Amino acid sequence: MSETHSPPLTSSFGRIRAFLREMFPVFPAQAATFGSFAVNAGILAGMLPSDTHPGWTAGLCGALTVVLWNLQLRCFDEIKDYSTDLQHFPDRPLVTGALLHSDLRNLLVWIQGALLALQIPFFLEGNRFALGVFAFTQLYSLASFKWFFFESRIRPNLVLALLTHHPLVFFFQAYLLSSFSGSDSFFEAPTLHWVIAYLVGVSLIGTAWELARKIRGTQEETQYRTYSKIWGVPRASSTLLGVLAVSMLLWSGALFQTQGFSLRFLGTLLLPLLQLMWITTETFRFVLLKPEKSPPLKVRVELLALLVLFSLLGNILSGLLS
Repeated sequence: MSETHSPPLTSSFGRIRAFLREMFPVFPAQAATFGSFAVNAGILAGMLPSDTHPGWTAGLCGALTVVLWNLQLRCFDEIKDYSTDLQHFPDRPLVTGALLHSDLRNLLVWIQGALLALQIPFFLEGNRFALGVFAFTQLYSLASFKWFFFESRIRPNLVLALLTHHPLVFFFQAYLLSSFSGSDSFFEAPTLHWVIAYLVGVSLIGTAWELARKIRGTQEETQYRTYSKIWGVPRASSTLLGVLAVSMLLWSGALFQTQGFSLRFLGTLLLPLLQLMWITTETFRFVLLKPEKSPPLKVRVELLALLVLFSLLGNILSGLLS
């Protein structure tokens, strides 16, 4: 019996659809991105004056903007990392030929057009701060695609690449904050500094994920550059735990300052705190007893991020019901 094969994808649209299904799935990754924006917006709505709150249209456009920014970065990384993916990730679509460079360029044109269209509500309501943050973040994203015009220095230096590229995670949260800035009372809000602390705290979970995915045991290292290879297992692991601890202190501290020591606050803190303790225990065991093989730190941080998201959602719902 002759073996049958699926016909090759000959249209750009078909190849792009297959790429998105594999490398940028709506569920669960982008649903979580969209949900994070909505949940964080809900927390900020409880911290800031009511006349600063964006309407539903602006909020929806803001959330879609952050999702498309992530897709834009995914496309940028596929193009930027093509040469290294040939060696380390040979199954990726661009390397196998399942996706063409021209497909990515076409997709980027559509993404950037959609990003501009999504700023129309902020333009109509005269929110210049939101438009300014959008323009700055978009320009920074484009500069990161070009390695800030210092590719020969940044590409081989993992730490420098982190310091130059990772601030985008914080700029995305700044864009969320700017969507609340349509009123003068926003800049006069007495809780604004706690709002900023909260957003820095949740952003640092993304920093922890970036660190966790590049920490390996001493017997697991390859030619691929990792923080454990550069810093050593103890220093890389302690840096991860430090980032997670600061993250927890900032976002939970901001909630405490605005909600007080209440059952609502304690309920929000419980599951993320237990998960952080689990990560800490596993990391100490890894560093002190079994440095040859790393625990699944990336998965552990992803679970922490989900627990924070659902705990914050519970915080919002309990506030509405009380």
